[in-house]
Amino acid sequence: MTGKYILIAEDDKKILHFLSKILEDSGFIALEASDGQEAMERIEKDRDVIFLLILDVNLQDQNGSPLPETIKAKGIKLNTLFLCDDLMDIERLRRIAPRSIFLKKPFTSTQMISKVLGFMNNP
Repeated sequence: MTGKYILIAEDDKKILHFLSKILEDSGFIALEASDGQEAMERIEKDRDVIFLLILDVNLQDQNGSPLPETIKAKGIKLNTLFLCDDLMDIERLRRIAPRSIFLKKPFTSTQMISKVLGFMNNP
């Protein structure tokens, strides 16, 4: 499991640091992006090494468009775990990224690692 790069795109710094810590404690290499523009720059620069993108569904790109839609429009294919605030987010994203996995906030570290390990077992 060690050496897998995971990009966390989350604008809530507490959640961002919480996720980084639990992922690093589990042997992953956490890359952080605290806004949509930074996330897109990281994705475009490091997409070949990023194993998984953990993405707050409410992040927007530099033009104000929802980041999941921007990623899809650019044809970028990454394993993605969406962090959602409510069920409406999940339903909207199922149309954009039907094969993605979702995790509703709030969540525990055990729930997060379980989802991440699911990607490890089904790359």
